[in-house]
Amino acid sequence: MVAIPSGLGFAKLSAEIRVQPMLAFYQHSVALGMQFEDTFQHWRTDGLSIRFLDAKSRSAAVIAHNRLAFEVDLPGDYQNFISKFRPLALGYLKLPSIKKVLRWGIRGHYFITRGFAFEELVTLFEESFFLPAARRQTFLPGKTNDLMFNMVLEREQHLLVHVIAEPVRKAELERWTKPITYDLGDPPEPIEYPDVAAFLDIDVYSDTIAASNDVFDILASGAKTIVETASALTAYLFPKR
Repeated sequence: MVAIPSGLGFAKLSAEIRVQPMLAFYQHSVALGMQFEDTFQHWRTDGLSIRFLDAKSRSAAVIAHNRLAFEVDLPGDYQNFISKFRPLALGYLKLPSIKKVLRWGIRGHYFITRGFAFEELVTLFEESFFLPAARRQTFLPGKTNDLMFNMVLEREQHLLVHVIAEPVRKAELERWTKPITYDLGDPPEPIEYPDVAAFLDIDVYSDTIAASNDVFDILASGAKTIVETASALTAYLFPKR
């Protein structure tokens, strides 16, 4: 089995580009699939969308008439991710009907292990993100067994950052960061998830319309925001660990 990075490394990285729906996509779908036969081990189309799978890089993509979605399990870093995503996105964005990107987003998942028991992480998160327990008892009495920090922040130029942070047990991990399903070809070695971890889910996105040739600069900026946010949260939660 392959282990999740023990430090601050991506467990999963994904990106999505949405465009105005286009009927012309169906004229190009088979040719688009064949264009990337050397990039992805497997692809298939059901006539409505194209699905790509590559066990070697643990990556998958779906292309449809209005969106491109791409994800990588254990990508290592952004450069590994974008090296696989860029040619696929360039091929898609060159379709003649695409002039503008209506929505873009990039999302990173992290599992941070520091040797804490689950109950210790719950206490740490409660003390770090929520009201003091004594004050909370006045309107929500009882012991905190589990919790989640969930916030959407608006940055400059209508850039939104959605942050989820919570303690997780191994049994819940695949619910939060579902590994890619390999229904074509042989799957890669399974991922070994930690028994207990602090889970960070950071999604950076915008509905501000962008020219298609700006997408890669925008995604790189979004990835930088994810890394900076994850690093800041980790330093805040575990300052001496």
